[in-house]
Amino acid sequence: SGIVATNLDDVRVASSSSLEPDTNQATPISPHEKLQELAWLLTNGDPGSQRRADELVEEIYRQGYTSLLAIRDFLVRDIGFGSEEIPGTDAQALRQVLIDLLLRFDFPEVEQVALELLKSHPTPLEIWQLGRYLEANHPGEYSNLVRIAAEDALLHANPATEIPGGFFQLLGE
Repeated sequence: SGIVATNLDDVRVASSSSLEPDTNQATPISPHEKLQELAWLLTNGDPGSQRRADELVEEIYRQGYTSLLAIRDFLVRDIGFGSEEIPGTDAQALRQVLIDLLLRFDFPEVEQVALELLKSHPTPLEIWQLGRYLEANHPGEYSNLVRIAAEDALLHANPATEIPGGFFQLLGE
């Protein structure tokens, strides 16, 4: 059998037969594909699909750095996961899951993705999560940027439904 690959994450094992796939060989699923499945499950799945969603989150996490890049594509660049591409997708629920997952990684690039997110008009909850992460890992270094993002978000947020507890602490003194 031959291997067809554009990168290590998308390795496909091809059958020696011209048209018949080799069903005995496992085909690795890329983080992007897992994110698309997760997006679908979060929106369209039944209550029992929560277990599969949790499994997918862990699988995505175990794929490491390539998953970080896929998560960045969704969160910062909005590539491949727009609600118009996956009908019925609850983009905000998926964003929350992915930010939680992003902040679990121990790669230096997490800081850069967090900063890019702060500059992309995130929701107040996202600012709160990113601000807590940046302050815990880089005390005082990004306080002003977090404060500016928080102030901007307050101008557009519904205070009754969109402001998480502890959000005003990001504004400083």
